[in-house]
Amino acid sequence: CLGLTACTDTITRDLQPLSVSAKEGTPEYYLGYQYVKKATQQGNAAFAALTYQPGSSVNGSSAAKRLFNVSSGTMSQGIDAHANAAANRTSAVETLTFLAALGAAAAVATNTDFTSQASVDQANLSVEAIGDLADTVTSISQDWRSSRFTQQSRRVDGNTWRAPVFSTDPIALATVRIQTPSGGHCSGVFVRPKVIAFAAHCTGATGNHKVFRMRPDQPGPFMRGVNQTYEVDTRFYNEKFQPCYARNRQNAPACVHLDAAILITKEASPYWVPLASPRSGMRSDLFGLGFSGDLNQGFFMRVDAGCKITAINAKGRVSTNCTSAGGNSGGPLLRRTTKAPYAEVLGVLSTGRSIGGRSAGRDRASTTYVASENVQELISFARSAGYSDI
Repeated sequence: CLGLTACTDTITRDLQPLSVSAKEGTPEYYLGYQYVKKATQQGNAAFAALTYQPGSSVNGSSAAKRLFNVSSGTMSQGIDAHANAAANRTSAVETLTFLAALGAAAAVATNTDFTSQASVDQANLSVEAIGDLADTVTSISQDWRSSRFTQQSRRVDGNTWRAPVFSTDPIALATVRIQTPSGGHCSGVFVRPKVIAFAAHCTGATGNHKVFRMRPDQPGPFMRGVNQTYEVDTRFYNEKFQPCYARNRQNAPACVHLDAAILITKEASPYWVPLASPRSGMRSDLFGLGFSGDLNQGFFMRVDAGCKITAINAKGRVSTNCTSAGGNSGGPLLRRTTKAPYAEVLGVLSTGRSIGGRSAGRDRASTTYVASENVQELISFARSAGYSDI
């Protein structure tokens, strides 16, 4: 797949509905993270509408936004109910365990012949078992209280343009969060099974990147911040970028055409989105994905649906009216297609400006992407450097 048109490789797609077992509204429903599964189903429907997938009952950016909002509402309400259920369950378990321990201790004292050493030893073992039980319950209670989810009270921040994404759609699973060597984070997207496209300004000096994929189909670990990881083999970026960026810190757009980078992973991803020329999306409604740092500290992915390309220059700088924030750097600009995975990557985010805060509109947004052709050049260079299997 050397060109910039849609690749014909078979792309894994698994959109089977996630089962929801406990009755909605019960403590078990929330403690079992069933609301995450429901929000994920609604997020899958939103992606189907956004990309006009076969079988979708509604289509288009506006319909997708409504569905993404329904999904985020389900998640927001579920988080509040989960926190309440966890607090109530912790209190109840602690009380029952305390009463059970008192009763067991009384029974041991009543039934033990303290003139017999064997009976005394048995009593000591029973008391130790009660102590172990109490320690276990205390540990469980602490887990409920101090889990990353309940401790940070993960609210779903509202935003006019950038909707939260909870989805197992392959496009969402192809988009990853990249922890940078400096400790910050950027976004990226698999454009080949072992190739992640992102921004060169996210590379840092050491190249020690960590790649995380959100997995809402594993709701417990997902809500606690335990995500699927990919080990990085190496990275490639244009060596002219850093000198350009150093010279033009007050004029970053001058370096956009150089601001592409790729990570090559040791393990292949079953989810990836092919590259295509941004000129193919000049008249299309587009969408961008990324982990906006100003919303939930970049924990939840965000989608900006319905933006457009406003200009493309000869060097590969793609100007749009998409909204963005720190953490979105490296995230993909996508257009829908008629073949799975129903999208193509037109570029990766380089610089952005969304004036007016979280509710900034199209007329106050200006985000630039580096064109997919510039990413393809790096892939070709990596192949010539010995990475022929990418």
